[in-house]
Amino acid sequence: MNNQKRNNKVAIGFLTCTPHIELIRFANEISSTTNELDVYIIIDDNTYDPPQSDCSLHFIQVDNNQCVSNGYRNSLTLIWEKECLAWDKALYYFCRLNGKTYDFVWLVEEDVFIPSVHGLIVLNGQCCSQGYDLVCQRNHYNLHGALESLTWRFWFDAKDKFPLPWYHSMICAVGLSRRLLIKTDEYVTARCFLPFIEYFFNTIAMHEQLHVYCPPELSTINYRHDWILKEIRQSPMNWYHPIKDMKRQQQLRERLLNSSDVDDDDNEPEQKEYEPDCFCLQLPNI
Repeated sequence: MNNQKRNNKVAIGFLTCTPHIELIRFANEISSTTNELDVYIIIDDNTYDPPQSDCSLHFIQVDNNQCVSNGYRNSLTLIWEKECLAWDKALYYFCRLNGKTYDFVWLVEEDVFIPSVHGLIVLNGQCCSQGYDLVCQRNHYNLHGALESLTWRFWFDAKDKFPLPWYHSMICAVGLSRRLLIKTDEYVTARCFLPFIEYFFNTIAMHEQLHVYCPPELSTINYRHDWILKEIRQSPMNWYHPIKDMKRQQQLRERLLNSSDVDDDDNEPEQKEYEPDCFCLQLPNI
């Protein structure tokens, strides 16, 4: 157990429909390794019966109607066509319910691969010590309201929800400060819905002059990529998206721990060429 004193109260929440055994195992490993973060699994499926757990790992399920009636809805309707998902429930919990006591919250979708607890602890310490408000993969911008799909196909949805300029990032894994969560709740209170979160977090943070940071460790959060072990070994502190096969996540963690394990390209997935998800301009970290 890492007994370092906590200066900030920090949580990490993994978002899932129903949690795979490897997600539960890794979440338990985090909670048993460090006391720097409280660990949550936010479950979309309210019919799922979570396993018994000690108090160090928290399973959160929120009634859909309660979430929607409080305005926490539509965060991903643009792509999933469902009013209430794990993202809505996570934000409701950490903005309005018991989770509002945290100073900083990581929200991570289950298909984001974090190679080790050590990598999580290092990035968490780096970001919390600097007082960042939004930690995300990138901070692309749209200054003049261009709606061409080649820049980013979802810019149109920001119209009438925010004045220009607009900003966006992939949000498969993000860190959110209490300041940003308060601004999120203020928006929901005023508008009774959440805009599409891939532009919401960045845009509201920039408009409120909050501190946005895009660490190199999140540069491997991609829309599409077939990650292989050799790439992950080269940057073991990075977080990777997408790796949707949870058994493969387990195997990768086991192989990374074994220094004698030789990279075997024959057993790795075929790497395909994918088009970028957007052609936007990126703000530098300042």
